[in-house]
Amino acid sequence: MKIIVYLLCILLFHLLYISGSPPLPITETTLKEQAADTLPTTGSQSEVLIEQPADSLQTRSCVITFTNQTVSSYMVVIGCDTLYVKDVTVANNGDLALQSPGDITIYGAFEVALGGQLSVHTAPPPPPGNTMQIAINMGTFGAPFQYTDSRNTTGYTNDYVGQSTNDVFYVFTITTAMNITVKHCDSQIATYVHLLDASGTRIACNDGYSGAGG
Repeated sequence: MKIIVYLLCILLFHLLYISGSPPLPITETTLKEQAADTLPTTGSQSEVLIEQPADSLQTRSCVITFTNQTVSSYMVVIGCDTLYVKDVTVANNGDLALQSPGDITIYGAFEVALGGQLSVHTAPPPPPGNTMQIAINMGTFGAPFQYTDSRNTTGYTNDYVGQSTNDVFYVFTITTAMNITVKHCDSQIATYVHLLDASGTRIACNDGYSGAGG
């Protein structure tokens, strides 16, 4: 029998805005990037352009591709992960901001006219344990074990919907039944603990327990 358990440590530490790279304004007469004529494809259904008329919205959130557009006002385009940009023109009165947690890649033609503005923001990769998908792996155990970890949660975000605070995910696998004790002893801030199964369903939770064992 193999049991996979996710341990979610949620910490009452409000995350301040962490900015990515500073904007890179471009004010030269023209910027053109020529590359491959086709965008890379992975077969994912999510990698479909959210079609909208030019400038219909000031913010386009969570898209994979941004193509065949002329920007003539202020617009923010946010990539879900990586962001692919192709055949885009920023007019002389346009202001385009590209934001993505991963890479921003330009394919085909890209032009910024004199007077137009372009800013590019990418963020560093999230820290280990920031989401359930990248949980910190404690290991696989068939006998009693101990695991200790201490970290600053400033760079963490709120991914677990069961608690509106920064959280850190851990995962461990046990190959036999055993008692598990989780302690947040010596934490410098108030803490919560949620024990989740492999599908993310909560098994148990605790807030500020101070009884036997602490």
